[in-house]
Amino acid sequence: MGKKNSKKILIVEDDVYWSTRIMEELNTVGIKALVVRTIGEAQVKIKTQRFDTVILDIRFPVGENAILTADELSATQGGYRSGKVLANWIIMNYTKIRLIAYTSINDNEIRDFFQHYCDGFVSRTVKEHDFVIDYICKKRNKPKSFIVHGHDEILLLKLEKFIQNSLHFPKPIVLRNQPNLGRTIIEKFEEEASDTDLVFVLLTPDDVGYKAGTDDEKRRSRQNVIFEMGYFLGKLGRRENNKRIILLYKGENELPSDISGIVHIDISNGIKAAAKSIRREVDHFLKKP
Repeated sequence: MGKKNSKKILIVEDDVYWSTRIMEELNTVGIKALVVRTIGEAQVKIKTQRFDTVILDIRFPVGENAILTADELSATQGGYRSGKVLANWIIMNYTKIRLIAYTSINDNEIRDFFQHYCDGFVSRTVKEHDFVIDYICKKRNKPKSFIVHGHDEILLLKLEKFIQNSLHFPKPIVLRNQPNLGRTIIEKFEEEASDTDLVFVLLTPDDVGYKAGTDDEKRRSRQNVIFEMGYFLGKLGRRENNKRIILLYKGENELPSDISGIVHIDISNGIKAAAKSIRREVDHFLKKP
């Protein structure tokens, strides 16, 4: 028996052969695991116990006690996509739990979902020992995102929901929602932004400005938005492999000439309308080396 490990794992697998193999391999490195067979059983355990990681197959029964909406129940396809539905439920309610698919299912959509929005997709052709070392023992975190914003409250809320519900990332950092802890505004900003992976900048036309001596009115983003955008552009760079800044542009909005060559995503028709473009940028970030 290996040295005890504090990690606690939930295995969602209705095949006794595979659940036993995973359990035995986890035991060799001292990791405690619990096995359940259905979505309903998994939900009960997750709601009542603390788990670091959930390892799940894709096909397994829904179960009698599953807490699912009608759309979610339909999405399970009678158990053939239970793993993805359960993973979505966990992402929505328990953002700190790591999610790893360990399955024989060869489906590009499922693979992309777990690789991009969870913590891994592992084919059962991989040896259990390699699986445990690479995906369980090594820490893999989801990206930490930060939203720079102005006065458009509705757009901010929609972007927050999109990041959590569609991209399946943890709740993004919004500076005003973080505790002050006796810090000045700039100290608070620098500390909260220090380990950010992905930055979304909402460039909304909140202010009006004029060139001195003229009456040529221009709509502009808030000064704090321009300042924070400049901070991240200087700190992270435009082409940093491990970081990314995504500029989201709304309406007629005069921007600093220094960034005129940087690609903006037009969100004038809303986040939903621009979702494909945003997801393309995020996917490129997630596929970084």
